[in-house]
Amino acid sequence: MPKTYWPTKKSRKFTPITSLNKNDLENRVRLLKQYAAEDTEIIMWAVDEGPITIESRYEEELAAVPLLKLVRAARAG
Repeated sequence: MPKTYWPTKKSRKFTPITSLNKNDLENRVRLLKQYAAEDTEIIMWAVDEGPITIESRYEEELAAVPLLKLVRAARAG
């Protein structure tokens, strides 16, 4: 599998989240920060479109386009 090269040395992981509101996302970030290394930056964005849950290959495909839009936005800056 080819390596992905980002504009910075930061490692990024994208997971589509459609069913959480802003408060839920903030709570999730606080929880994750408790377990992450000090220099880890955690940012969560809600995906505005796509399936509410991903429980099948079909739903994975439906989530791909909105997720890729977020990846493009993150890479742009």
